Amino acid sequence: MAYLAPALLGGFLFVAPFAAIALYGISRQLERGERIDPHEAMGAWRANTQSIALYGLMLAVVLIFWERVAAIVFAAFYRGEPLQVTNLVTSVIFSGTHLPLLLALGAAGGLIAAVVFVLSVVTMPLLLDRPVDVVTAAITSVRCCLRNPGAMLLWALLIAVITWIGLLTLMLGLVLVFPWLAHASWHAYRAMVSSGQ
Repeated sequence: MAYLAPALLGGFLFVAPFAAIALYGISRQLERGERIDPHEAMGAWRANTQSIALYGLMLAVVLIFWERVAAIVFAAFYRGEPLQVTNLVTSVIFSGTHLPLLLALGAAGGLIAAVVFVLSVVTMPLLLDRPVDVVTAAITSVRCCLRNPGAMLLWALLIAVITWIGLLTLMLGLVLVFPWLAHASWHAYRAMVSSGQ
C-alpha cells in the first residue's frame, strides 16, 4: 500500500480546485471591496450547489482513477523488496534504480493532470461566480486554454511546481502557497472570462 503515498500527494493537484472554494469566496470579497467574512466564504458553494457538487464528484472520480493507475504502474514497474511508507523516498526516489517507475508515474500523472487542468482551469471560479452548469464551465475552461496556450501552459507548470514545493516541505509550505495559488487562480479566471476570452 506504500504506493498510496505518492498517489495521494499527486492526487491533491486534481482535487485542489474544489478544495479552494472558500479561498475563491474570499478573493471575490476582496475584489468587490467587501469586508472579509470567512463564514460567508465557507458557504460560497451554496450559490450554485448542484453544479459545484457535481464538479466535486467528477474530481473525486478522477482522484480514484489516478489511484488505480498509480497502483497499476507500481505493479508493472516496481521490482524490489516490499515497500514501507518510511523507506519509500529513499528506496524509490533517491536510489536511482527505479527510474522507469518514476518516469511512468510522471507520464501517467502528467497526462491526467493536463486533462484535468484544461477542463478545470476556470471551472470552479466560474461555477462559484455565475449560475452556470458544469458542462458550460468546462467548455469555457477548454476555450480559455485554446485561446491562450502559452500562458496556460506556463500557468499549469507554475501551479505544479509551486504545489510540489509546498508538498515536499512536509506540506507546511501549502499553508502559504495554497491560498496564494487560489487567489491568483481567481484573478486569472476574472481576467480571462470577464475579458471575453
